[in-house]
Amino acid sequence: MIRGFSHMQLVVTDVPTSARWYCEVLGLVQFVAGEIPGGGSYAGLKHPKASFVIGLQDGGTKGQVAMIDHVSFGVGSTAELERWRIELLGRGFPVSDIFEEEASFNA
Repeated sequence: MIRGFSHMQLVVTDVPTSARWYCEVLGLVQFVAGEIPGGGSYAGLKHPKASFVIGLQDGGTKGQVAMIDHVSFGVGSTAELERWRIELLGRGFPVSDIFEEEASFNA
C-alpha cells in the first residue's frame, strides 16, 4: 500500500547550484553528496518536516540530458501559496499567477 511520497531523482546541469537553490528557497537540507562511479556528481536533499528526499545528479559520462518539467509541492492553503509566490518574486524568481486545476491550486 502506498503511504506517501518518498523521493524523486532529478538530472540537472549543475548539482551544487541546484542543491543550493533547493536548500535556500525550499528549506531542504543536504545530507549527502559525492561522485557517481563512472563520472558525474550527485547530492541528496531532504525536507526536515515533510519527510521526502530530492536526489540531484548531473548527466556525467552517461550523456543524460538535464530536464525538469516541473516539481509541485503541497501547501496548507491558497493564502500560504500566495505568500510563497510573493516571497519568490521578491527574491527575483520568475513565478506565475496562481491558477486552479482540477485537483489543486498551482503557481
